[in-house]
Amino acid sequence: YGAATVGRKILYIQTVPAAVALVAVWLGA
Repeated sequence: YGAATVGRKILYIQTVPAAVALVAVWLGA
């Protein structure tokens, strides 16, 4: 349970900035 939660949190932390950057580029383009 603990390991799965940590893994999910790490994945979330990595995914959010990438999604924000993608949206920023898409809006800027």
